[in-house]
Amino acid sequence: MFCGECGTKNTGGSQFCENCGAKLEQANVDANSTANQGNNTQQPNAVNTNQQINDNSQNQTMMQQPTTPSKPMSKKTKLIIGIVAALALLLGGGYYYLGTLITPEKVAENYFNALMENDADKIYSFMSIEESTFTTKKMFKKVVKNTTKDQPKIEVVNYEVGKPKYEDLTKMTTKVTITYVLKDVEKSQTMDIKLTKSKDAKWLFFDNWQVSTAAYTEAKDFEIRVQPGGTVKIEGTKVGKKYLNEELSSYSYDVYVIPSMFTGKYKIGLSLPIGLETEDVVSVSTESYYYPSISSSTLTKASASKLKKQVISDLQTIYDNAIAKTAFADIKSNFEFTDCDLGDLETTYNELVSDLSTASNTLTKIKFKSAELGSIYVDEDGEFSISVTAKSDYTVSYTDYSGNAKTHSDTSSANATLYYTYVDGAYKLTDASYLEYYFSRY
Repeated sequence: MFCGECGTKNTGGSQFCENCGAKLEQANVDANSTANQGNNTQQPNAVNTNQQINDNSQNQTMMQQPTTPSKPMSKKTKLIIGIVAALALLLGGGYYYLGTLITPEKVAENYFNALMENDADKIYSFMSIEESTFTTKKMFKKVVKNTTKDQPKIEVVNYEVGKPKYEDLTKMTTKVTITYVLKDVEKSQTMDIKLTKSKDAKWLFFDNWQVSTAAYTEAKDFEIRVQPGGTVKIEGTKVGKKYLNEELSSYSYDVYVIPSMFTGKYKIGLSLPIGLETEDVVSVSTESYYYPSISSSTLTKASASKLKKQVISDLQTIYDNAIAKTAFADIKSNFEFTDCDLGDLETTYNELVSDLSTASNTLTKIKFKSAELGSIYVDEDGEFSISVTAKSDYTVSYTDYSGNAKTHSDTSSANATLYYTYVDGAYKLTDASYLEYYFSRY
């Protein structure tokens, strides 16, 4: 067998040239052709048979070639795959769950429950008011407490949340109606909760629904009027001079303007330059204002107590000296102050002395025990008048129809109006009217 490349004669049956190494396939084909030509008894389909033999030989060769076994998966790889699968499942489930928490229905339901329970912390979380001095969570909790203080306790037996009803095709606003039943109330009631979709997403991916019409909203530019020089406190927080609006203020009043407050009830306290302190529960709403009326019902306990003591002391001084017919000049030091004018008080005192002297019953002794404060009026000069009901024990002497000298002791409640000026931390009496001069013998 000769090599077709270099012509070297090779041993029969060789597949590669012993000289150059070339494959001897062509040589095999030529040899087979020569052998077939020399065979007079050629079998039919010999070529196909030889081809099949070659194919089988090649298949057998391929089958005999060793295969590389696949490596088993390591425990670390299996763990990583498991973790990735679990995370994917968790994230998918978490995304779905979080989405159910912020649907319009769920937001409305959560707000409804917070409202029914008067839960200030939860209600505050639904509000979108910018935090400032008077719009903190601490302030809001006080407002809720004040607003619900006198309300009966609400107990919801059952409720049903309706489907959201969108205002238009944009689905930017919607309304959710909640039907509920209260304990000991036969008929069901409804609450419409309106919501608005915020432009800022919730948790990066979800619609952010905000309660737009609520029990507590924002009141802007709330006005408080107070006597010039007075101090205002809202729930114990002093209203600083930065809130004083000089354009709205006048000779008679200082006007403070609070840019933002919650709607609801507040305790607003005033410390006036006339020595009176008040505290009033004020309902704040949109476009409302507070022009305080100073009265006995709004005086603080400390201020009322101080004023009552002064009223009792002054009445006792006036009556003790009137019974004794003491000259006013001898008692005016009890009432004097710098630049005072006690002319009116002197006139009133002298009239009382005269009235007591002409009465059919002679007042011999009186002891004032208490005083109830009534209406208070403050004038532009900083003086104020106050109506009082003074309770006293008294004794009178008289002559009966038989000419016998008698005495009678009893308790009396009499009304009077007293006028005061506040000087150097003290109330100074400047006048009085309607002082009682007749005391019954019966």
